[in-house]
Amino acid sequence: MNGNWVKILDDVFWGYLALPESGAGPGLILLSEIFGVNNHIRKMAHKFASEGYVVLAPDMFYRACPRYEASYKGSDFKQGLALINSLKPKDILSDLDTVFAKISAMPEVTGGIGVTGYCMGGSLAFRMACELDIKIAVCYYGGHIVKNLDKVNNIKGKVVMHFAQIDEYISLDDVNKIKAAFGGRPDCQIYYYPGTQHGFNCDERPSYNHINAQIAYARSLDALRLNIGPTLDLNQTWQDFENKALKSSSIDEIAAMLTPESYIYVLPSLAGAKSSSDTARFFSNFNKANLPDDFKVSLVSRTVSANRIIDEIIISFTHSKPVPFLIPNISPTFKPVKFIAIVICEFKANKLSFERIYYDLAVILSQLDLIDKKLVDFDSSKTSDGVLVDLASIVN
Repeated sequence: MNGNWVKILDDVFWGYLALPESGAGPGLILLSEIFGVNNHIRKMAHKFASEGYVVLAPDMFYRACPRYEASYKGSDFKQGLALINSLKPKDILSDLDTVFAKISAMPEVTGGIGVTGYCMGGSLAFRMACELDIKIAVCYYGGHIVKNLDKVNNIKGKVVMHFAQIDEYISLDDVNKIKAAFGGRPDCQIYYYPGTQHGFNCDERPSYNHINAQIAYARSLDALRLNIGPTLDLNQTWQDFENKALKSSSIDEIAAMLTPESYIYVLPSLAGAKSSSDTARFFSNFNKANLPDDFKVSLVSRTVSANRIIDEIIISFTHSKPVPFLIPNISPTFKPVKFIAIVICEFKANKLSFERIYYDLAVILSQLDLIDKKLVDFDSSKTSDGVLVDLASIVN
């Protein structure tokens, strides 16, 4: 993934540019908190670039302190406030115009243009939606949004907002005022995250909330893809991967379908691998040639989000060969096996980022007569086999 500083205006106004692997895609302006284009913002730039976006994070403090970046500790907060207060509103708006013109003219940008931002950047992203031809604005806990509600009718694109419940800078009353100003418009989605604090998206702040950051990110990504692209078919991506991974023994061929940080975890057996090369090797070791001849996976249901697929499946086979990633350290018993599993996959653009597999190992061991069935089936009317019959009827 490529990332470097580029000129936005002359030799004074610069921005951090992150490009997708393909080198081109929809444009996304990434506006920082008062801590500047710091490590966290650069990480977010690369995260969005991995999803297929051309990401430009402008140095909005260049007039007062070029290339300013800070952590989230000590006096950094006061320094950031002093910097933003030193800037004139008209200069900020002019700079936002310049950023929009820059990314619009970039040859790497092949789709629509959106903007996202955090705290100060969330407020500025909202202003851009009010003033410019922005197709989608994703605003995280922007404290000044409530001060610009008179401009709501200027917005022509989609707006998504994320607010924390415990926010000393944005009250619930402020959030309700914002909702009222939009009057239920379908082009505005406002999300409120109970139990979270201001800055919950940032993994370098004490207020970071991993679960809600993931939820907000998935919602943001879904809105971005719907409004500016890129258009992806995760169903097809996953099917293509499954077909190739099960048939290929080539580590390089499989690795080409994985992100560099990809991993697979089979939680009950504690099997797995981390990194694209090791994960590719894992898949190549368990392709179709190495599985029992009657190994079968039946899809019961599939849930697809912007970047994840969750499959409910039935796996069945005769235990005629070792299957160590599912049943570790067990020699073939030649007994039939059938069980339910849940598979969770995450993708970045059209590559697999991770796969996690969950199932009940005790159910398998009971079918192989390796543990007492009574330890698994407490009530014959509610046996795993009975559930499987019901699910099989759905599949068939």
